[in-house]
Amino acid sequence: MEHDWSVFATHWKSSRGASCNAEDLANAEQRQDQAEGLVVNATEALGDGRTVVIAGDLNIQAPGRHLRVGSDPAEDCQPEGICDGFCGAGVKDGYDDSIAALLGLGENARLLSAELPHTYVRQFYPGRAIDHLLVAGPRAEAFGEATTPKVAGTSYRGSDRRPVIAKPDPGSEPRQ
Repeated sequence: MEHDWSVFATHWKSSRGASCNAEDLANAEQRQDQAEGLVVNATEALGDGRTVVIAGDLNIQAPGRHLRVGSDPAEDCQPEGICDGFCGAGVKDGYDDSIAALLGLGENARLLSAELPHTYVRQFYPGRAIDHLLVAGPRAEAFGEATTPKVAGTSYRGSDRRPVIAKPDPGSEPRQ
């Protein structure tokens, strides 16, 4: 079982670039609910000794990339008026804790796509990538940072998204 994998692919609710309006706040809550469900399933897989890969169009930037993105699921930021960076440590925690919830899967949970440029080709959202790869478990440390191919024009081989790519080092040892 030390080399077993569980792979989750998902597509979370989009706010179509909106930030800090009623629709986005509701969508953030939906993304957080989806993240909590994934955490339940992924925790079970991790408990069975599996490495977990979570991939998809999460429609939210990495923590630290946009002020609406939360970094502490225990801090329940409920905006009134201004939404960007209004509570939490240093008054910089946002209201969407969905990715932060996934990063709580364990000490070696890693968002491989945290430093990626924009993955959506047709529009540049503040804070870069909204498509992500996250790994956790015994083989998580085998992965390097994710990459994306360069794109000329408004599509990548017909898609409005660039793929997010990460490769494990086949010679790395699983974490005990």
